[in-house]
Amino acid sequence: MPTRHRDDAPRRSVDEEALRHFVEDFALELAGAGMPRMAARTFSVLLASEDGSLTAREIAGRLGVSAAAVSGAVRYLERVDMLRRRRLPMERVDRYVVEDETWFHTTATQTAVLATLVATLEEGLTAVPGDSATAARLDQAQDFFAYLIEELPRLVEDWRERRGARTGGGE
Repeated sequence: MPTRHRDDAPRRSVDEEALRHFVEDFALELAGAGMPRMAARTFSVLLASEDGSLTAREIAGRLGVSAAAVSGAVRYLERVDMLRRRRLPMERVDRYVVEDETWFHTTATQTAVLATLVATLEEGLTAVPGDSATAARLDQAQDFFAYLIEELPRLVEDWRERRGARTGGGE
């Protein structure tokens, strides 16, 4: 699917209503893919912010939720490496940041999770007869995850090259 590159588009003001709809729509898609709903909304509002950085109070205000809801969401997002906590010099509050390569980093670090799945599937394979339907399912899953482990580094490198070509620079 081609992406739209907007570097040469004329500058226009932000359509706040459309941006709010985007935040909620994108959050619904992330939640549909398995992310907890409040974490999905928090990530989406950070992604849609101009500098990708907001305080918990700013996040809560933009989403119309409590600070407690944001607290749980940012803990989850930190745990899965989708945001970073930063504190600027002389500031007394933490800022939550979605970095430019969040998708790259999140995807690239999945190989450890996939390796754990491959090892766990091996445990399952040793517990069932090799000619069983269960073994066939477990073997197929193990092969798929092993394939992803092999291919993810290549895909990430291809993406970096593509991104560098689109932006006219390196990474």
